[in-house]
Amino acid sequence: MDKKNKNVPLIRFKGFEEEWEEIRLGDFGDFKSNGVDKTVKEKELPINLLNYMDVYNQRHISVENCNELMQVTATDRQIKENNVVDGDVFFTPSSETPEDIGHVSVIEETLPNTCYSYHLMRYRPKENVFYKIFPKYSFASDYMRKQLVFEAQGVQRFVLSKDSFENLVAKKPSISEQQKIGSFFKELDDLIGAKEEELQKLRQLKSALLDAMFPNGDSENTTGVNRGGKC
Repeated sequence: MDKKNKNVPLIRFKGFEEEWEEIRLGDFGDFKSNGVDKTVKEKELPINLLNYMDVYNQRHISVENCNELMQVTATDRQIKENNVVDGDVFFTPSSETPEDIGHVSVIEETLPNTCYSYHLMRYRPKENVFYKIFPKYSFASDYMRKQLVFEAQGVQRFVLSKDSFENLVAKKPSISEQQKIGSFFKELDDLIGAKEEELQKLRQLKSALLDAMFPNGDSENTTGVNRGGKC
């Protein structure tokens, strides 16, 4: 492997040797903003709304939980134009600092009766350009982050225009290598999520034990721990 080649990664799965292709995102998909407002109006239809913070926090949205999104209304036209389908990529196009702009989230299945907020930028790649979860990691790489920060414009609040998004350059390997990379990082994310859930349970247990194992003058048992019992 020629490590000096800017289009070949330093670490790579076995069986892949081709250079990665540099592409302009606007040539391989469509960007669209002008999403749905956070309002409820008569004579409009109720929908689920994907919001800025959902993308910022990389909240996993699926068919099972999309009804837990913010509930607003939209017109028939908005529902058709601002829908959320399998493989859509969403960016946060504004922030208080350049370094905090361009957070990304990828939709892994078509979400029924769901639109996206006007605070977001949707990127819909053409078919067979990306393995669907690959952009979640590729677009969060240092190479892409530097472009996003550089293109951010503003004083008190920074924004990225549609043109800026279209001119972003991504490095694209073959679909099979994308799948290998995407699946690897997803497994890591799943492992991290499981460990974080375990840590949260331990923190809750610690908090309950701190309340129960030190006298505080309150005779009521409010923690659910057996006072006077043994650990």
